[in-house]
Amino acid sequence: MNVLVTGGGTATALSVLKSLRLDPSLDVRVVLADPADDIAGRYLADGFVRIPKASDPGFVDGLLEVARAAEARVIF
Repeated sequence: MNVLVTGGGTATALSVLKSLRLDPSLDVRVVLADPADDIAGRYLADGFVRIPKASDPGFVDGLLEVARAAEARVIF
């Protein structure tokens, strides 16, 4: 199952990533999303995509586009 985690540069996103990795019963591919390119989490996940900032009027459409492209079943 593909999972999209927004706010990829935050401690919360990295905690979600770690939690998903620690459960051996989960077969997940984690894609982190963030408006910035230079986040450490992008190298820890299975994939990384840029999304608009939450304050951007195109945020929701951009997020949904990314989720569809990643075939994400869950968005955190």
